[in-house]
Amino acid sequence: MRQSSIRYRVADFLKQHSPFDAMSEDDLLGLTQRGRVKFHEGGERVYGQGAPHGPFLFVIQQGGVECRVEDDSGERVRDLLGAGDLLGLDRFVDADAHLHSAITVGDVILYSIGFDDFEAQMRKHAAVSRYVAAYVSVDPHHAVASKGSGTREASEASSADAIRSIAIPACPREIALPIDATLVEVVRAMQRESVDSLAIVGEKGEPVGFVSGRDLLDALARKRDPRGVAAGKIMHRGFATSDGRGSARSEQRAMLESGQPWVAITKDGTAVSPLVGVRRALDVRLALAPNPLDCRRALLASRTEDDLRRAWECVETERLAELSSPEALDGCACTATELFSVTFRKAVALAQSDLAETLPNHSWLFFGSAGRGELLTRFGLATGIVFQSDEDGDAASDREALLGVAGRVHEVLTTCGFRFSVIAPTADDSRWCQSLDDWKANYTDWIRSPILSHAYSALPLFDARLGDGDSTLFSQLAEHIRTEVASDANFVPLMANDSLANLPPMTFYQGLVVQDDGEQTEVLDLWESVLQPLVDVGRVLALDLGASRAASSVERLAEASRSIPVAERILDDAQEAFRFALYIQSTRGLRSGDAGNRVFPRDLEKTDQQRMKSAFRSILALLEFTAERYGLTPRRQS
Repeated sequence: MRQSSIRYRVADFLKQHSPFDAMSEDDLLGLTQRGRVKFHEGGERVYGQGAPHGPFLFVIQQGGVECRVEDDSGERVRDLLGAGDLLGLDRFVDADAHLHSAITVGDVILYSIGFDDFEAQMRKHAAVSRYVAAYVSVDPHHAVASKGSGTREASEASSADAIRSIAIPACPREIALPIDATLVEVVRAMQRESVDSLAIVGEKGEPVGFVSGRDLLDALARKRDPRGVAAGKIMHRGFATSDGRGSARSEQRAMLESGQPWVAITKDGTAVSPLVGVRRALDVRLALAPNPLDCRRALLASRTEDDLRRAWECVETERLAELSSPEALDGCACTATELFSVTFRKAVALAQSDLAETLPNHSWLFFGSAGRGELLTRFGLATGIVFQSDEDGDAASDREALLGVAGRVHEVLTTCGFRFSVIAPTADDSRWCQSLDDWKANYTDWIRSPILSHAYSALPLFDARLGDGDSTLFSQLAEHIRTEVASDANFVPLMANDSLANLPPMTFYQGLVVQDDGEQTEVLDLWESVLQPLVDVGRVLALDLGASRAASSVERLAEASRSIPVAERILDDAQEAFRFALYIQSTRGLRSGDAGNRVFPRDLEKTDQQRMKSAFRSILALLEFTAERYGLTPRRQS
């Protein structure tokens, strides 16, 4: 009776913690039937590094356990585990013996469970398999996860749950034409406004019909004179009306009932009231379930800053729905990069639409995360301009003109919700709006005198990508950078040394971030502690290998993995660490409307905590490899 009572108490404890919370009560009781409860005083060794694996795994019920690693450099703490954590999972790394020692911190109570029983639960429950895979590797498809589905529960939820409703306004009233407008006037209006249909209004401004591009083609096919036929002769008279305050779903139903892909928005919602605007099928699709093609069309059709802002909100909604797991990151980043580029070019076009003066030949540049194709939120945009004046032109005047345009572009992007850091380059700053010769001189200075020129602070500028404008200017600048880097053997090793500056934390413990020196904080800075060291090493390897076409950090690390077979596993793990960290940053940023860099460990699922801790170890291994490759001293070992 007493033993049975203990089993139930142990099972009650286990089901409060991952991965046991995925098991049924019968499964939990099965795990505990051959287990036992063990008590340890502080400083006792549960098992030692190099000792063979026993028949049990251990769950910490009370207290803490340090996982210590000993090598030629001495003994150091590798991890710190607390209540609910599992001990002994290092056996899944395909090691014949324990990879570390487990030393108790204070009084500790352990529950032991049979390894064979736990492995059976791995085969039965995908969540258990994923938990172990997260401990072993950042990659969720690691071998131990093959017994399960390999996908997170969160990704199994409908992506529609992540989509927020976006209010897309109707096209403005001024696009409508009177009933006696000719077909030529209709065509010109459609071209001018970039729309595929127009509302036709009566004498009092009430909607009387619609003309589509298909109607125009049909009229021409019947050889009707476009100059002599009025729009009222070919328009559709059956259409739905609305006051514009209904939901996107209700207007979608109205379109289905009328059989036409538009709704006339009137002052009071009736057909006899003056037309206010038009809601089209594209608007409804964007509000309900935006997709990249619809988002792109909406961006290109934007006529004002507000149009562009609303279209970009749909882009973010689409991105949040698409970004269902870290494995979706690569495709999502490519889509986001293209849509961002369209948005930026549209912002430039809007900024220059009323400009009377002629601008010099110039290129817009993206730096940092935008340059690498990793900008998934509206934070962290860095830009610049490179220009070339005419022979008889004045460089100072040309710069002032471009600075004015850049300021207007950034106003448009700010309206769209983009936020610019005070320390990031922006094209409306004269330091980052320069002639081609000045840019070349700057890069030469950073490369040949990196210490005196503070090259480390300029490293995001080595992630340059063309944003808009003359591609030949950008190509000349990129070729200059490649030539200068290849001609100076000291630059890459110096940058490699600087890339060792940012270290990941040691671990998470009881909802806190534990640094290497024992300092504990509530918040993990994803950029500084996780993403930046991966970005910096990826850049160093790209510069070293001349991988000019590999723009993103994942692409750079992947190309290095192919070029340096001896470090293939380290570099592949680093790619997974980057994907996972950028996924966490982006999804949090998209939901909260900020950069997404501040992460509270207690807010992460247990499996995600394990994957993040695996990312910490992968980053340390990458930094050790970097130090060894360039003859440097690592600042901390894994």
